[in-house]
Amino acid sequence: MQISAVHASGRESRRKVEKRAGARSTTTLRHRLFHKAVVIERRRLDRDRVIVNTKVALDALLHEWPLPECPQRKRALKACLAVMRGEQAPGVARRALIVAAKAARILREE
Repeated sequence: MQISAVHASGRESRRKVEKRAGARSTTTLRHRLFHKAVVIERRRLDRDRVIVNTKVALDALLHEWPLPECPQRKRALKACLAVMRGEQAPGVARRALIVAAKAARILREE
């Protein structure tokens, strides 16, 4: 079913039509909070990184991780995405992040 919407002409928006038709809109990723922050070392020694949710965890895993090919990092990435999709609880991503940080030797506090 193809749905088109023209906002300027007063026709219904695509979201309203999809909702009424029962069609599911694109998957919304939600950043979920951890029950307790995880603190890791950054490349710069003067500051640590406090990770409080899946968004910050993904950013650290993608852009600041010292071992990009580490299998624990890849598992943590997958866990964060699963949490953001609503498939897992935030604790799953937090535990995977801690394991990856220990493997990379950058964990400060759990």
